[in-house]
Amino acid sequence: MKKIFSIVSAFVLFATLSAQAQTITFDTDDYKAVGVYDAWEGSPFRTGELKGNAAVVNNHLNQVDEVLGAAPDPSAKILAVQRSRFGGNLFGVRIDLKEPFRLTKNNRYAHVMINKPVESRVMVIGLGKRTEEAWSWQDGTAEQFWAISAGPVAANKWVDVVVGFNGFSYADTGKGGIDIYSLVIVPDVRSAHADAADFACYIDEIVIDDSNETRFSTETYAVSFDKSVGNQRSDRFMTSVGLTGGTISPQTKTLTKDHHYYDLTTTTIFSAKPGDTLTPTYGYNGNWMNTDTYIDFGNDGKFSFGVNADGTPGEGSDIVSYQYSDATGSFRNSLGENVSGGNLIGSASPSFTLPAEMATGLYRMRYKVDWNCIDPAGNTASGNEILHNGGGIVDVLLDIHGDEVKVSQGALNGEVLDAEGNHFDNYTTAYGQPFTIKMDPAPGFTFSGVIVKSGYNVDGEQITGLNPNYIINEFPAKKFDSEGCLTLPADVMVGGEVYIEGLFMEKKDEPVVDPTMGKELTSLAELDNGKVYAIHSSNDEGYLCYNEDVNGSYLSIVGVKNDGSGAVADAAAKEAYHAEYEKSSPSGQWQIVLFEDNYYLYNLGAKQFVTRENRDYLFSEDTPALDGIRENGDGTFSFHAGGGMSDNSTYWACIVTNEARTAVRNWTWNDHGSTFVINELEGLTTYEALVKLGGEEPKPQYDTTTKYFNADQLRAEAAAGYARIGILGVTRTGNNYITGATPLGTVSEDNTLEGARAPEASEVLEVIPTEGGYLLRLESLEEGEGYLSCAAGGNFSLVDAENANVWEIAGPEDENYGSISGFDDLYVDIEKEVNELMVRFISNGQYMNGQGNGSIGGLRPGTGAWSFNYIYNANYAGGEDDPVGIGTVLAPEATRGIFSLQGIRVPGNGRGIRIVDGKKVLK
Repeated sequence: MKKIFSIVSAFVLFATLSAQAQTITFDTDDYKAVGVYDAWEGSPFRTGELKGNAAVVNNHLNQVDEVLGAAPDPSAKILAVQRSRFGGNLFGVRIDLKEPFRLTKNNRYAHVMINKPVESRVMVIGLGKRTEEAWSWQDGTAEQFWAISAGPVAANKWVDVVVGFNGFSYADTGKGGIDIYSLVIVPDVRSAHADAADFACYIDEIVIDDSNETRFSTETYAVSFDKSVGNQRSDRFMTSVGLTGGTISPQTKTLTKDHHYYDLTTTTIFSAKPGDTLTPTYGYNGNWMNTDTYIDFGNDGKFSFGVNADGTPGEGSDIVSYQYSDATGSFRNSLGENVSGGNLIGSASPSFTLPAEMATGLYRMRYKVDWNCIDPAGNTASGNEILHNGGGIVDVLLDIHGDEVKVSQGALNGEVLDAEGNHFDNYTTAYGQPFTIKMDPAPGFTFSGVIVKSGYNVDGEQITGLNPNYIINEFPAKKFDSEGCLTLPADVMVGGEVYIEGLFMEKKDEPVVDPTMGKELTSLAELDNGKVYAIHSSNDEGYLCYNEDVNGSYLSIVGVKNDGSGAVADAAAKEAYHAEYEKSSPSGQWQIVLFEDNYYLYNLGAKQFVTRENRDYLFSEDTPALDGIRENGDGTFSFHAGGGMSDNSTYWACIVTNEARTAVRNWTWNDHGSTFVINELEGLTTYEALVKLGGEEPKPQYDTTTKYFNADQLRAEAAAGYARIGILGVTRTGNNYITGATPLGTVSEDNTLEGARAPEASEVLEVIPTEGGYLLRLESLEEGEGYLSCAAGGNFSLVDAENANVWEIAGPEDENYGSISGFDDLYVDIEKEVNELMVRFISNGQYMNGQGNGSIGGLRPGTGAWSFNYIYNANYAGGEDDPVGIGTVLAPEATRGIFSLQGIRVPGNGRGIRIVDGKKVLK
């Protein structure tokens, strides 16, 4: 008997059943028999073709675990089973009990110790029979319950798996019930057909009782649920965690609201000093929940949570703050105060004081929202499970620090300096204060940014023990100013050390492609935001360019065509001005952008806009000044400098060839050198200026031709960011877009579509990939608005992204399309004509009903309803030859449907090796 881990609870005595909890140790003769079992009725282990291997063997897995400080399983015997590749998903070992136990309406729990070489879920199946006379035909081998672990069970170590189950029969004596005669432990709930070989799994002490508590855990920083599970509730979720009273106060981390567990230990550090009094802060959407906060003071991989009789944290406990718990027999908080009601999530969490002697370094800190449970892994009580209640757990790092932080740097082909140009030799600066750095590239080099490591042991691996040694932040070159300076934020200057790695690279002005000089523009109507141009003086004085050889701050000229006599006062610059214009050099390549009724000049070599300071034209990343282009009527153009465009304005760009620094200045529009010719540079495309001006790539222009795509193609379009669609519910009574009541066309007798039209702007939806599916957003609304959502059995509505449904995109050829009353005949008819054009969207497992009136409030999802949705794909204008160089991305063409190896089309629910989209798939 395993003394240190066994938990045995009494349960109600039924008739002839044992009054004790069922416990099987395999050390003694406490079981009837063992063998293999497969829930798959066609399994060779059920037909007798294969026998299977299971036996009680000597325990060779009795090593001491570092986390527990003891052997999880020190027993003499364990149960071994060979996991077979020829078994089904639910192949396992069967243990026949000496005495049956009865299922009740109340939750009961099976505790099973398992050690296996693969990470996968575990299931417990109960075999037995109902005791009512009507079920007398059962022989005690019927499957009465399946109970599966909440998440994957770790490999290559002993794990105490706990699963809950109950019965649906009467619990009172004399009214019948369900008696369980055998337990099946399925150690590996997955298909094993892809495995190269069989493997052994080991099982030990099985306990059936009323406790959902695990007997032990060897997992570091364990939680009671699958850490990867997505948010289970849309009405209750954590929104942020934070800390006040520390060095940088307040400190807050906003959450993405899509999970129940967040491990932020590689990205988020909160700061405090020994002896600080701190208050944890929580953001939560919902009520009737409590907060619990922990610090792993021992850095031992677990949070202890013992409390004194008055509710205050016990000696050596890692719990530092909790709002509400009856762990002491009465409801108290971590300050020892009596509390009542429990609806405390909106009130402040209790404060706590760090030990004055606490050593500096990084500690794991856990934030938890839960109900009346100070277990750091989360509540597992039936009906109050942390996931069920919409709780969550967040792990961050807490930095206990001194007054200063050491700064160092490392790089090739350059150096990172402080704001005054000092080297980082034995350099220290104030902890948690903004800090300015300056890039110093070697001659011929520039930089792409810096990587900053903040914490301890920054010259080693980020994670060498149970917790990270430091966090990493990256700052790209665009964050630096024109002098190569950047102020690092306070939350980066933390830990004991900050290491700054400069990213330097060789300067290159090499183009991606070699463009050709294209046509001269004759009208502003020919300008295209996505194209690149050469701009030169109509008097042959030269091309506008970014001329770093003269001065990288000023707009200049290159390729002067006259003899240069009297031109360019600075003799040293004359050679550069007279150099031949290179159309392949980004320094002479321009994007002329029309944005919100203004024109802007953006140079691809400088990667900056042209702006104006007094009479001079300079480069700027943020403040473009040109706001108009004048057509001069003779095929030439003049560029206005900003400040109010009119015929009499004096703010026009003019070439001046007798000054070195300011080769381009502003004069009246008809002065010398103020007229320019614009040539398209064919073969180049760009979006850079538009991204800088608008903060994002501009919205695509919709195609005027209606296009239809199948499910695979639409998913590919969405993944590439191009999918703009109009969804049509095709029925024999209504053919309306979801967002408008105007029919797309009519359905003819042969199920083809006639009179099709393109959707209006108010009918176009954007398909946005997200975890587990897609979001649908109405394009005509503002960003952050207009996501399509519906309640199960309710109307459609438009909501924000946080409250939107996640949709699935599938075609009628997909296996999971389902079988619906009245669907099969229609499927066959339509498949003959337009099978490739069908896509459906599913919310909450229900089918969209396209038989409504087409308005947002009229479409309803309903069980048994069907809907065919035609897809309109609005790509960037021009398709594969579009001017911005982004072509349509579609999935490769493939024969749709599911086929046998002989090429015969088969139903989607058939078992065996199938051909799906041209690939072999085991189904």
